[in-house]
Amino acid sequence: MAGRLKINGLIIWKSVNIYLNLPTCHHAGIAVIMPGQKIRGVEDNAPRRLLFNLYQLNIMARTYKFSVLIATVLTVLTLCACGTGNSLTKAEREAAVTRHVQECLDTRHYSIAVDWMRPLGGMARHVSSNYELTVNGDDVDSYLPYVGEAYRLPYGGGKGLNFQGKIKDYSITYPTSNRSHIEFTVSNEEDTFFFRIDVFNNGKAVIDIIAHDRDAISFDGELK
Repeated sequence: MAGRLKINGLIIWKSVNIYLNLPTCHHAGIAVIMPGQKIRGVEDNAPRRLLFNLYQLNIMARTYKFSVLIATVLTVLTLCACGTGNSLTKAEREAAVTRHVQECLDTRHYSIAVDWMRPLGGMARHVSSNYELTVNGDDVDSYLPYVGEAYRLPYGGGKGLNFQGKIKDYSITYPTSNRSHIEFTVSNEEDTFFFRIDVFNNGKAVIDIIAHDRDAISFDGELK
């Protein structure tokens, strides 16, 4: 036999399955209702099972509130950390970029990703592929497109500006406080290429390439 029992506004279930032979206790929020105990609105001989422990409910509520508090604190700390990471001023960000550019140029390890091509006597063209010029010490890796007139080409068209080679006569000067000027020469079996590169403190770069047997060409890009 089982039914519902309403105590202090809470509806709990009464059952005949389990009984405890302990007196009623109202200590620390515990409410234990034993068989035979009289409860207003309930018959005296109604057997009741201990189904709900208010102390445990209190602990659960406190645990939930503590979990919510911890989650809130962690969220606030995360937001603060994100805010701190993004709190650099414009001048600090520009200074960090300048330091990166100078470190790359000083060590002669850098790549310039190009996004614009400017053929001699032609219209500027946007470059959508991953073209770039990489300097690694005394080595250069040129992966650049070419549009222009060539005066002498090997059979099949040759490599164009897609080649690897050794750098000769590398030099760097600083014409202004925000610009570095680099020059070097690379030769292969097809041609000799003279590179002139201007790199600005914000990472923007201009590459001019002059060859013996083909038209000059320029590129705009950014140092990575």
